[in-house]
Amino acid sequence: MTIFDDGDVIRGVGFVAVYSAYLEDEIAELIELTTNITPLRTGIHQLNLTDQAKHLSKALKKLFEETHHWIGKEEEQTQTAHILKVVGKITPERNQAIHSQLISNQAGIITQKNRRLNTECQIQSSDVYDLANYILDLTSEVRRLQFTIRRLAKHFINNN
Repeated sequence: MTIFDDGDVIRGVGFVAVYSAYLEDEIAELIELTTNITPLRTGIHQLNLTDQAKHLSKALKKLFEETHHWIGKEEEQTQTAHILKVVGKITPERNQAIHSQLISNQAGIITQKNRRLNTECQIQSSDVYDLANYILDLTSEVRRLQFTIRRLAKHFINNN
């Protein structure tokens, strides 16, 4: 469901935070499914989202390589790697939106300031709504990977 920009930057940041929580939950679900097939790094749940996606991608790549061919395997392998890579790439943008100060002047111009990154820039509501909607769409793509992992598990178990 697309969230339409109502001009409220703060509300948009809220959507980024909530949709990011959904994304994190979907990654946690993929981790659980994968640990049913192969062990993952100890403490993977304590890692940040980018590192979770990297470790998950590495483990799934190895599983794909260890299974026999099936129709669609290469496409699913490529899609899985791509989606998990995007999860890692979107995280810094998400963090900047959520962890930056928002400062409004009398003219209504909103500046996003992040002391840790030493950045300061003007921000529009459309920026955060676009990010929120992108994260929501990405969450759906990550959720679909559950089916890929289940197919992979079936082929891996039948292969061993």
